[in-house]
Amino acid sequence: MIKNRITWITGASSGIGREIAIHFASKGENVAVSSRGQDGLERLRKEINIDDKSFLSLPLDISNSNLVTVAAKAISDNFKLDCLINNAGITSFKPAEENSLREIKEIINTNLTGAIFALYDQEQEGNNNKCSVGCCKKDI
Repeated sequence: MIKNRITWITGASSGIGREIAIHFASKGENVAVSSRGQDGLERLRKEINIDDKSFLSLPLDISNSNLVTVAAKAISDNFKLDCLINNAGITSFKPAEENSLREIKEIINTNLTGAIFALYDQEQEGNNNKCSVGCCKKDI
């Protein structure tokens, strides 16, 4: 069986990730979207108005490796990953020296470690096509 191709976009409930998901869906692409905000993913689903078979909503915190593994498996069970857009990101919107240790750890766990988890799990699932987009869009 040949699986349909899909693009996975993390950080897709708002900002750049949301716009990327809308663009890909408007071109007829299958999209998998992830974000901590399930409500935002549901609003996105309603807005782009595509078939349920073409849209996979995966609410998760990208810094949680177990949740990323479950998401990667859900994608590979049903699709062939065409592109992973690692867009999830957070920032404190203040100078680095003003961040607490907790804030620094949260930023690194989301922006760096979370992106690595997604890349690693997709490779474990046999998907080698990926592109990364770096951005920050949310307050801690």
